[in-house]
Amino acid sequence: MADLSETKDKLIVKAELPGLDPEDIKLSLSGNLLTIAGEKKKEKEEKDEQHYSLERYCGAFQRSFRLPVEVLEDEIDAKFDKGVLTITMPKTAKSQKKEIKINKAK
Repeated sequence: MADLSETKDKLIVKAELPGLDPEDIKLSLSGNLLTIAGEKKKEKEEKDEQHYSLERYCGAFQRSFRLPVEVLEDEIDAKFDKGVLTITMPKTAKSQKKEIKINKAK
């Protein structure tokens, strides 16, 4: 599961990646396309272990987001805590919303 949200001055992506370590995740930005990729490795199985149900996914994954505004590439911050990757991307000055005052007609 991943969420993309926007505040006045930044974009934030939160992605749930349980069972991974930061070393298993690759993050890249090409133009306005942010990509999260990685691989979840299969756990070691016992030879005499009998499974009745296996619901854990393992293998390579990739998720891309087309960013709605330009961001400052050199100031992107990525943190991984308790299986949640949080990517904070400051917007460029021209990407930030600017309120326009409407004057009363005289």
